Amino acid sequence: MGKTLPSDFEWIRPIGKGGYGKVWKVKHNKTQKLYALKQMNKARILSKKSIKNVNSENKFLQQLYHKHIVNVRKAF
Repeated sequence: MGKTLPSDFEWIRPIGKGGYGKVWKVKHNKTQKLYALKQMNKARILSKKSIKNVNSENKFLQQLYHKHIVNVRKAF
């Protein structure tokens, strides 16, 4: 995908909500592929001092591959 920005996607609808933000169903404008995009509230992460937890989750999900779990492709 190369350098990817949030503006490279059509934001279709929210599909989940958590303690730090929302998960959105998005479509990549160029490829038309569908993805789940996790949008996190940076201020909330900082106020709860959860930077280490968020980074650990990202690292773990990038290493994981399973057919029943959404796999991380990019983080920005």
